[in-house]
Amino acid sequence: MHLIVYSGTTRRCKIQRDGWRLKENMVFFKRHQNTNQYQNPAERRIQTVKNGVNRLMDRTNTPKFLWFECLVFFCAILNFAASPTLNGQNSIQVALGHSTDISPYIVHEWLEPVYYLDYEDPSFPNSREKLGYLCGPVENCGDLLTFTN
Repeated sequence: MHLIVYSGTTRRCKIQRDGWRLKENMVFFKRHQNTNQYQNPAERRIQTVKNGVNRLMDRTNTPKFLWFECLVFFCAILNFAASPTLNGQNSIQVALGHSTDISPYIVHEWLEPVYYLDYEDPSFPNSREKLGYLCGPVENCGDLLTFTN
């Protein structure tokens, strides 16, 4: 398998079959073999993520346009799971140096039906509560228990 890595502007690319070679405009080429010690664990983890997302979407009847939200939710749960290769710690704890709170992920399930308050529809006789589906916690907005719907 051949891999071409571009950085900068490229006008042309010549492929060499053996090893690294610096080309014009910072084009690098490296040949990857299937027996590379770093490639196969990554491929297995990608397969785990794809199988888990497909299983989660099938079991909850998730619409296809929500595949990315489901992928983010599943990867976050994998990041919170302890790993024996990290001495029983999770990857977020190893990366940040402290443990994180998992309560946003265990309070609600994926695509759980919830009611939310619609502030744009102030009609008095009708209810302002609307039915929505929970797609997981928000990473960069609000407090810890802020969710997307």
